[in-house]
Amino acid sequence: MARIKLAYIGGGSTRAAGTMASFVQQGENFDGSEVVLIDLNEEHLRIVQTITQKMARARGLDLTITITTHRRQGLQGCDAVLTSFRPGGFEARYLDESIPLKHGVIGQETQGPGGFFMALRSIHVMKGIIEDMEAVCPNARLFNYTNPINIVSEAVTHHTSIPTISFCEGPIVGNRGYAEMIGLDPDKLDAVSIGLNHGSWSVRHLYDGQDFMPILQDAYERMRRNPETPRYDLRMTELACLMNSLPNHYFQYYYFKDEILAELQAKPTTRAQDIMAMVQDYWAHYREQAARDIPELNPDRSRGGLHELELAIDAMDAIYTTVKRSGMSMFLTRAQSRTSLVI
Repeated sequence: MARIKLAYIGGGSTRAAGTMASFVQQGENFDGSEVVLIDLNEEHLRIVQTITQKMARARGLDLTITITTHRRQGLQGCDAVLTSFRPGGFEARYLDESIPLKHGVIGQETQGPGGFFMALRSIHVMKGIIEDMEAVCPNARLFNYTNPINIVSEAVTHHTSIPTISFCEGPIVGNRGYAEMIGLDPDKLDAVSIGLNHGSWSVRHLYDGQDFMPILQDAYERMRRNPETPRYDLRMTELACLMNSLPNHYFQYYYFKDEILAELQAKPTTRAQDIMAMVQDYWAHYREQAARDIPELNPDRSRGGLHELELAIDAMDAIYTTVKRSGMSMFLTRAQSRTSLVI
């Protein structure tokens, strides 16, 4: 067990309640710790604070949850800093997606010109965060989930000595998705992926101890003859069979770019607009749960639930907690047990 002070920048975001649910689930390993939720919206911070406090109390945990809209103040003396924020909000994401489409290019959150728009905003904010960390918590570690993490991490690690780890659970969720697409039990899939955020592929892919690729190939042959097969499923299984590997779903933006561009241009709304239409319901759900004695997040009414950003919590557990197995090896063992991205 380790007592730490963790600052969560983005602690008032739509994903924050789920992230804190993950932290509380592993709270026994952090008993006596303080989490400082940092964001720009004080009302949202208070909602997430209340949900977290009640979840921790229900589990009998000694966790102090504080909030602030003053970043440097919140970072004072921290051991760990978790960053998961969206500079400019979903309104900026809409511009990232819509502007490229007007010029005949895929508009996407972390890829292509839209991804680079976001990178410029994210790096600008991260620059200020690093300056604050160097001033008030120079010995802290940075655990980054802010996209596009490959570009953000490249910028950060070249310009500070603060230890930085970046995460994306996409390969874990995505690899399991291949088993689900063909009606198999994803818990029997044992896969390990390598590569960069949103650009990973599997180097081990076993299903119940057997090579998964021939199984997927047989399923693809059946799927392609079925006119009701979702186009996304067909696209990804075709690509996996050609690569003899399980690629991250972002590869489709390169290998099926003309098809996807046509789909995005024909769609009346962008993904950002779809999310913005749901944001009010997310916060209505969080307010309802904050009013309950024991909050319980409904995955259909929240943007992320338990296990949201869990890899970062796993890494903190491995780094800061005294365990029988040592350090990062425990983190990797845990991650691999759920299908892992080797970082």
